[in-house]
Amino acid sequence: MKKLGFSLIEVLLVLGIIAVVTAMGFSITQKSIERAYNQYWYTGFKALWDATSDYESSLNGGPITVAKYKDHITKLIPGNSSTNTITATNGIIYTISGNDSLGYALITMTIPEIKQSKSKLNKTQFSYYWKSSPIVLYPYYNAGSTYLKLHNRADILPFYVKGSNGSDGVFSFQEAYCRVNGYEPGIVPDCNLVTTTHLNQGGVFYPANPRKVY
Repeated sequence: MKKLGFSLIEVLLVLGIIAVVTAMGFSITQKSIERAYNQYWYTGFKALWDATSDYESSLNGGPITVAKYKDHITKLIPGNSSTNTITATNGIIYTISGNDSLGYALITMTIPEIKQSKSKLNKTQFSYYWKSSPIVLYPYYNAGSTYLKLHNRADILPFYVKGSNGSDGVFSFQEAYCRVNGYEPGIVPDCNLVTTTHLNQGGVFYPANPRKVY
């Protein structure tokens, strides 16, 4: 006898397969959105890092001040600026404050909110501390609960270390700084996670694009 339709078991089997494939596709899409959104953190920091490096190269021994620092990076980050704020063309907002006598500028970076989750943290802070040795722009780890702490987030803001003893690799800012410079009060919470062999090894470190290292 010629079969004219599908049995209930066959229909349920097909529906089950469709449900599994759909769920897999949704999961992949969500992960892709998350990765793309997290790229904002790197993009925003890299722009600030490059502008800060350019500012340092332009000093020629002159004094560093919060106002001069802000004016310089305003020229290098495309967008609009007000007294203490730079709104970049990609929607990232930098709000700059600080203290000249204490030798630091504090930059609050706000990235566009993700539409799928209004509760997701979209702010972090960086400090440009020119009384440290060496001078460094670093993720400010002592931020409040409303700020995303990036000092130990190698998955979002990785740094590449090129060590003087050949110990290269990709690490969080905290570990990268400790490996190259050792402990610096006020910059990294501690260097206990770095073995003595790799602590204060010298060399250089710089931000790495997470899309290229993971």
